[in-house]
Amino acid sequence: MRPDETSIHDLVGAIYDGVADPALWQQALVQLSDATRSMGAMFIFMDRVHPMQSRYVLGRLDHDLMQVFLTHHADAPWTQAGIRTPPGTTFSIDTVVPARELIKTQFYGEILRPQQILHCGCAPLARDGERVVGLSVFRTPKIGPVESEDLRLLSLVAPHFKRAAQIAWRLGTLAVVDAAKTAALDGLDHGGLLIGAGGHVLFANRAAEAIIALRDGLTVAREGGAPGGAAGRYRAPPNLDRRDAPRLGRRNDAGDASLAGGTVPAACRSGARKLAQIHRSKAGGRDLHYCARSGGRT
Repeated sequence: MRPDETSIHDLVGAIYDGVADPALWQQALVQLSDATRSMGAMFIFMDRVHPMQSRYVLGRLDHDLMQVFLTHHADAPWTQAGIRTPPGTTFSIDTVVPARELIKTQFYGEILRPQQILHCGCAPLARDGERVVGLSVFRTPKIGPVESEDLRLLSLVAPHFKRAAQIAWRLGTLAVVDAAKTAALDGLDHGGLLIGAGGHVLFANRAAEAIIALRDGLTVAREGGAPGGAAGRYRAPPNLDRRDAPRLGRRNDAGDASLAGGTVPAACRSGARKLAQIHRSKAGGRDLHYCARSGGRT
């Protein structure tokens, strides 16, 4: 049964579901297999230099045999056909590597035959000197070579796999960078707060949380109401040394300094600590960074 518009729409949706969790691409590959009358499908980032470092998702294919493929057959005829074909092309590998020649290879005997695979449709998505990205569907001898109508469907969904993978990679990179920044900030002896333009504290490292928990005079306030209000600008904490206020920016009608940037001392009520406050704000009312450093007795 050929896929209708609804099933194709569901398939594309399944592809983008994998952005948040790439493991979900397995189900998308199963749907693609069913839609193209194939026994299985594969989405792979093939590392040509270190094949065992390749990343891939399989739909109804044998994971153990995939490891054997990467270890011993990464330069198989089908792989070479995919590498030589320009990205954006969708084709039946049977036109490049005829089945009568394929069955003579060790690759067929060890990897394909145990899975009852004889035919393949391939969509190379990207390549460079070190890697190749591709989407493939695999067929049994009984079903036969991948036909033009199935190749059209493969051509339709292949760009969605590529785009979804790009988004997932970027989100993953951002998550790693964010985790690294968080770990670095939490490792500092200095306290650090990240405050959004709306007045909300977006992040506080461990040192900052410990300082604020002392309730010893460290404050962050906004003119014109509670944090998150629509009106007003950030103003200096009440424990700011007023002699340093002009260095931070202009004063408002209430006599407080609008914090445009700078470093000033602010003594805690207990006198046990001295806080150096660093305020930096970007143009256009964007994020404002606020750091507090604990020091010796004043």
